[in-house]
Amino acid sequence: MRQLVLAGVLALTFSFAPVAGQAGIARPGDLCDDETVSLLSMKVALAGRSLGVVDAECGFDSAPWAGYRPSARSAELRFMGGARGQGIGWVFGGIAAAAQLAVATRRRLVIDYKVGGEPLAGFVRPGRGAPRFVARTGPMMCNHSLVVWTWGQSTPIDEVFADASDTSRYPTLCYTGGFAGEAFTSKVDEALGIPDSSTAAKMGCALQFMFDIPPPPKSDMFTIVGHLRLGDAYIAGGGDASDTGRSVLTDVSWGLGDVSTASSAFVHCMQGLAEQLVPDRSVGCRVVLLSDSKRAKRLAAASSRKGRCAVVVDTQVDARHSAVGHFDHRTMSAVVDDLFAIARADAALVTHSGFGRSGSAMGPALQGRNFLFERILQGSGKSRDAIQTAARSGEIKQVCRLASPVADNEV
Repeated sequence: MRQLVLAGVLALTFSFAPVAGQAGIARPGDLCDDETVSLLSMKVALAGRSLGVVDAECGFDSAPWAGYRPSARSAELRFMGGARGQGIGWVFGGIAAAAQLAVATRRRLVIDYKVGGEPLAGFVRPGRGAPRFVARTGPMMCNHSLVVWTWGQSTPIDEVFADASDTSRYPTLCYTGGFAGEAFTSKVDEALGIPDSSTAAKMGCALQFMFDIPPPPKSDMFTIVGHLRLGDAYIAGGGDASDTGRSVLTDVSWGLGDVSTASSAFVHCMQGLAEQLVPDRSVGCRVVLLSDSKRAKRLAAASSRKGRCAVVVDTQVDARHSAVGHFDHRTMSAVVDDLFAIARADAALVTHSGFGRSGSAMGPALQGRNFLFERILQGSGKSRDAIQTAARSGEIKQVCRLASPVADNEV
């Protein structure tokens, strides 16, 4: 259970149902000596913002999704999470690409990943795509391995699809990677038989298909969730020492310079988006600030009492959206909660990060209501000094009222 401070108004709480200990189906053939396995129900209903809305957006009742029915006897595509020092956002990007490849080649997806040192199965339940969650404790058990990244050494794309399609030669195929590049997405869309421009081709649909995302609390309020990522240097307890500040702070043309200015500007910008997206003042709204900077959240909670919408800030838990370090279960639960809070929002304002990209891809980006803060600042046409002045005064809200949404691959 987490408590969110509604700045200047009230407090609300939310919780996600625990996964550990729930009844499930386990088969002897599914278990390996070197793994800790959590195999929950093979027929878990997708919970999303609304099952009907997600179905309509992603086309889960039609090809290629409807015909995908993996079993314990299916050839496996084993996604190996956490490679190359990437955090949960990039891992989810890799899972999306692996999920699309698994559906295209009729392999069962196995997700081998620990969140901050704990098995993913402790935080997330499988969705209708019925992936198997494992937490490897021994050597990889693979016939062959594929490596798919947008930087560094990778397996040629044609070889990726040829090997993944050869289920008799490679019944267990390991896969490491992050967000897919254009060559991969074009090839997988062709294999899936869906147009590149369709909603079904988006990574958010693949993640919604594989994960049972907790539904949002029942509410008539329009919710905008913002994710302000400033860099590991601003995380309580630290992270990657080389991540001393993101462009939202440091860019020489439009960076906001300091945490106080950035947090204030970010909340004002969400209020501006609310005026654009919810012009009818009879409709209630709230803006929720998520950040792995505790100071940014404290400043926002103290200074954000004016605007169209109530402002909700979680100041109780440190959510470390970092690739580095093993944290306790409570901290990692907060990280996953934040990721899914973005996914379940009616709209999102994010800063450039794998975390914001994956979270918004699962919800707001599917509905065309995903906004990138850096893009708004960069496109304002103002000098850096003028942007910082507008940020401190709240005038940045007027800039955000006119902002345009971005695609998931633009974050």
